[in-house]
Amino acid sequence: MELNATIDREEAKKLQPRLEQGIRLQRQGELGKAAQIYQEILNRIPDHPDALHLLGTIMYKCSNYAIAASMIKKAINIAPKVPQYHNSMGKVLVKLGQHDQSIKYYENALDIDPDYIDAQDNLLLLMRWSNKPEGIVERFKKYADSNNNNPLAYLSLAIACQRQGRFDEAVLNFEKSISHDQNCFQAYIGYTSCKKITEEDKNLIYRMMKLANSDFLSDSNRSKLLFSIGKAYDDIGDFDTAFINYDKANKIRRTTFDGSFNRADSSLYFARLKSAFTKEIIDRANGAGNDSIRPVFITGLSRTGKTLIEQVLAKHGKVFGAGELSYIQDITKTLPSHLQTSRSYPRCISRINNDVLHKLADKYLGLIDNIPPEYTRVIDSMGANFLHIGLINMMFRKAKIIHCYRNALDTCLLLYFTDFDTYKFHRYAFDLSDIGFYYQQYNDLMEHWRNILPNKFLEISYEDHMAKQTSMLKCLIDYCGLDWDLNCSKFCNTEQLIMNSGFWQVRQEIYQPSIDKWKNYEKYLQPLKDALQI
Repeated sequence: MELNATIDREEAKKLQPRLEQGIRLQRQGELGKAAQIYQEILNRIPDHPDALHLLGTIMYKCSNYAIAASMIKKAINIAPKVPQYHNSMGKVLVKLGQHDQSIKYYENALDIDPDYIDAQDNLLLLMRWSNKPEGIVERFKKYADSNNNNPLAYLSLAIACQRQGRFDEAVLNFEKSISHDQNCFQAYIGYTSCKKITEEDKNLIYRMMKLANSDFLSDSNRSKLLFSIGKAYDDIGDFDTAFINYDKANKIRRTTFDGSFNRADSSLYFARLKSAFTKEIIDRANGAGNDSIRPVFITGLSRTGKTLIEQVLAKHGKVFGAGELSYIQDITKTLPSHLQTSRSYPRCISRINNDVLHKLADKYLGLIDNIPPEYTRVIDSMGANFLHIGLINMMFRKAKIIHCYRNALDTCLLLYFTDFDTYKFHRYAFDLSDIGFYYQQYNDLMEHWRNILPNKFLEISYEDHMAKQTSMLKCLIDYCGLDWDLNCSKFCNTEQLIMNSGFWQVRQEIYQPSIDKWKNYEKYLQPLKDALQI
């Protein structure tokens, strides 16, 4: 935190433990309690920039964007050299529809800290939404050219190239980053995610192993590198060594992750979803919600081909792939307040009414209004929305919902092999038995949706899509109510930015689909098979 001369530094020092307590509560989702602490600090130090910023981020989470903007702007005026403040302001301005101003704040954050990955990602995504992809790589090239001995400059450029599908350039710049810093673990991770590793990369794998076994990395970063080492060995066909490293990575995650997977809590949540969303509740909402056909929801567990389907559809001239939007997840947190009840979601669904459904739907449509109107379909590929297919159907009775799935063993194994950027929806993914347990609950819930929402969503098997690409593609286009577009069959050349872990796989699986991958690792999968009861 920067403190200006008008702030009582001794008082701020005394309040630091309270500030840290607020931060812990905020991270745990206790937003109300955290907000009380930040307000308590501001009552004593009205110009405390961290308290202003953090309270602003809570206002942002609660969709009070104007208040959030006012608080964060004040924090920036007090402490203008804190990149996190500018990044948060950029996020708020996106919600307020002020995209040009938002870009400026993200750029301010990167001017202060050019290696600030979150601001990079937000800028990349916003420029994509603003239909300005041509400026993304160029911005980072300019930075790299002016910092040609800085490994992080090359790393930033490589990430920008990677996410725009310019993989040869990405690999080149990851290599430059490594050549300037042998310990730049992010560059090794990026390199392995951009290409199929071959025997010629053995020296690079050796350096990755040496770094992973050193004391240089934190446990969190060590696990990230181990996931990439696992991928490298998988690429060259050394499956035993691959599994050993994937297993090490997951064991580290299990010991360092704050908040392990709780089977009882998970079972209760799934049970409540099935209990709350009944055929009677769905029928009662029939005719409510919004008639818009613009949103298209692609749901399902991770690694089931969702990104692949999104990219196929996004090549259509009237379809925009917006990526994984969090709005439906956010609704589930705020729905009790909309319904003026203390009952949490999904139990509060019994109180749902037409006015609230209209309000929620209109707010969602407002979120995607800034996407150019020539795109008559906007894809939301948040996979965890499979949990909320009932709610989505009530909000948008004509919306197209696509559920992606694949062979259970392949799905579960690939979940275990994935280094998720966020743990929020993947707490189960660090243990094979937990993965199998969660898969069973997911499978039961999907059967529930089939029973109460017959013919209300399209299901796409990864294996069928790979075997019958043309017919499945035409089925998808037809389901979305669109005319055929030849560009959809050329999707591997897409320049659309991909903001998740699938940027390399999405362009490669069409040629080398990951079908029956589990057979390479069968001797390790008994805990998973037991959980799946197969």
